[in-house]
Amino acid sequence: MKLLLHVGPPKTGTTSLQHAFDENRQILIDHGIYYPQGAKQLVGRVFAPSHHGVFIDLKGWDYAYFNIDSDQRSWSRSLHEWMLEAREHSCPFLLISSELLSYFDDQDWAAVWQGILEAEGRSEFSFEEVVLLYTERDIELTAESQYAEHVKHGFWEHPDVGIPLMADSINSGRHRIESLSSNVDQRFRFQLISGFFTYSRENDLPSEVADLSKWFDVLSNGLGAIFSNASLPKMNARLPKQAIQELVDFNRVNTPQRLTSSLPFADLNDDALSQEEQQALRRLHLFRHELSLSYELREKVYQLELESIEAKANKAMADAELLAVEHQLNEVTQELVAMKQTRGWRLVELLRRLRFWT
Repeated sequence: MKLLLHVGPPKTGTTSLQHAFDENRQILIDHGIYYPQGAKQLVGRVFAPSHHGVFIDLKGWDYAYFNIDSDQRSWSRSLHEWMLEAREHSCPFLLISSELLSYFDDQDWAAVWQGILEAEGRSEFSFEEVVLLYTERDIELTAESQYAEHVKHGFWEHPDVGIPLMADSINSGRHRIESLSSNVDQRFRFQLISGFFTYSRENDLPSEVADLSKWFDVLSNGLGAIFSNASLPKMNARLPKQAIQELVDFNRVNTPQRLTSSLPFADLNDDALSQEEQQALRRLHLFRHELSLSYELREKVYQLELESIEAKANKAMADAELLAVEHQLNEVTQELVAMKQTRGWRLVELLRRLRFWT
């Protein structure tokens, strides 16, 4: 059996891919790939499509921030159970997905490896190799997306500073993952998923499209053909640049400096946070909600205005068409009046024009 670890990184279609894996679990099983069910979410109590829970536990992060139930099994115990489930389904591949792995340092990866060894110790078999699936995307676009996501959680650096920081973090994270075979164990193998994103220009603007079939072809040869006409929905839409700038300005005034790096993994009820910091988080959540609602309403108004303009244009076209038909009817009426005073051949000519005579 081989272990496939989809490590992201964030903002490379990870959430959409996880939903695709989750919704097509039986198709994956039919092709020998087992994708386990994720943990229960706090809001909605439905199962998450990812496997963040075991890695949140391993890293010691806060469950509530990720909307994951804290009553989780450990990484090694979960992996052991997933290995048995994969074997029950006769699947030679076990697929686990969490972009949180892209944030792991060497010590964290050592813990991941220890969990793998413990899971193998509980089982009667082991993994031939551990394949690290890493999705390639334009580094500048990825950094911009990650910057916008961090701003939503309290980051306040200017884009000229923040985006290069994100790019450096992405590059160092990739290098760390690529080096696992030499730094942790030789069974680790890095596999780059390239060609997933394609780029073009529409109306002189850059356009980016994700091809779901190419990703599935990596999992199993020919599997992509099933998804050849499937589009990858955007699960975490980014706020407009103007809204991001408004959030940056708000964060610069509102967010205590100590939280700027740890904020994405902080809980509103975390005892480690001071009362001031908890209040800052609440203000940020409220401001972000109101800002998002504001831009949603602006977009709705814009769409309604477009529909109104289109309706007026359609009405103008309909009015013009009606005038043309009335004009044609008037001409035909005049012809009919004139025919009463002409010979029969004029009647034949008129019938041909009206297509009643062939």
